[in-house]
Amino acid sequence: MSVLAGWGITGAAVERAQLLVSELVSNAVLHGGGPIRLEVREVHGGSSVRVEVCNHGSGQPRLRNAAPQDISGRGLQLVDDLSRDWGSATVNGETSVWFEVQADAAV
Repeated sequence: MSVLAGWGITGAAVERAQLLVSELVSNAVLHGGGPIRLEVREVHGGSSVRVEVCNHGSGQPRLRNAAPQDISGRGLQLVDDLSRDWGSATVNGETSVWFEVQADAAV
């Protein structure tokens, strides 16, 4: 995430953002269609980073309660646990899921 390094954001915040981007892009590949778009921007006066993953599809992401034997279904729980905030929207056949992490996030 060279964009974050360019903004002076390093360490745990970058690692956290990378993990959550991986989860959301994986969900977009599995459940969406068409090209995937990734947007990154600073928010809250630079104290946080907001990442949005968009894809074609009208599905509404939701938290699941995965059982211990389930091999999937924990991605949004990770996003919920590790982000400052997150949400989703579906507009005109495009679903976007976003999260925010603090720029100085600790592991």
